[in-house]
Amino acid sequence: MHAWGTGAAPGPALLWVLGPGIAILVPCPHTVIMASPRRPRTTGIEDRNLLYASEAGTTPLSSTIRDLFLRPSEGGMSAVVHRIALFGPHGDITNIVSQMDVIKFLAARPEALGPLADATLGQLGVLDSAREVVSVDPLTPTLAAFAMLASRQLAGAPVVADTGDLIANLSISDLRTLTGEHLGVLALPVAEFLALRHDTTYIGYSVHTSSLAQHAYFNAAHRQIGPGKNDIALFTVVPATTFKGLLAKFVERHVHRVYVVESLERPRVCAVITLTDVLRLVTSLAT
Repeated sequence: MHAWGTGAAPGPALLWVLGPGIAILVPCPHTVIMASPRRPRTTGIEDRNLLYASEAGTTPLSSTIRDLFLRPSEGGMSAVVHRIALFGPHGDITNIVSQMDVIKFLAARPEALGPLADATLGQLGVLDSAREVVSVDPLTPTLAAFAMLASRQLAGAPVVADTGDLIANLSISDLRTLTGEHLGVLALPVAEFLALRHDTTYIGYSVHTSSLAQHAYFNAAHRQIGPGKNDIALFTVVPATTFKGLLAKFVERHVHRVYVVESLERPRVCAVITLTDVLRLVTSLAT
């Protein structure tokens, strides 16, 4: 029996069936308790799916990914969710399993992946099947950049200089700690906004030269994330990166997307890989 995630809390567990003869019973590390006499209600568009706790022990990993995380529809499209809630007979949510939990589980057991573990991204055809890379100009006002991400239903995008090189990552997580009184900072160019948020320098914008370097929003951000968290090495891989190396990047850096670049010396973005993309790849190779 193997524990995974942040702890081996008592309670319901999932039976992860990776293939013939490979089945591991694991406890779910995240616990949320809700008082509800019935099945949890759904309101509007929800970024989660539900699984009855008594069924979790016999649910294969492949089915969990395909039917609960990726949720194929009749039209062939996928209504992706990023977490699954396990609920009990009285409607109480007993555990939460996220996409990142699945990635952590796979990363800890590369031997269960067989030849896939050592296959490179180039060999897996990631670059051949890559979708259009939506990037952000570093001089774009930050508010306009986030509006573009929202219109494309994206949670983040690479910030690319006029040379074509990746210089930073813009993510909705950069809006953490933002309150109504801070909205004015979104008028800054993306490069200046990120330089101040991450206590660094981008294409001439620096914490040492900006008049807003001591703004309350950026001071709060520094306390939360610390300096240097937007170093491109933290969220980039190359075509020669192995699949197990890709999983390790997600887990070690706790990021939800990585960028495939030509090389770290010339970081031109070839593709974007998200947690959802990894789950799709695993299921496609398992069928």
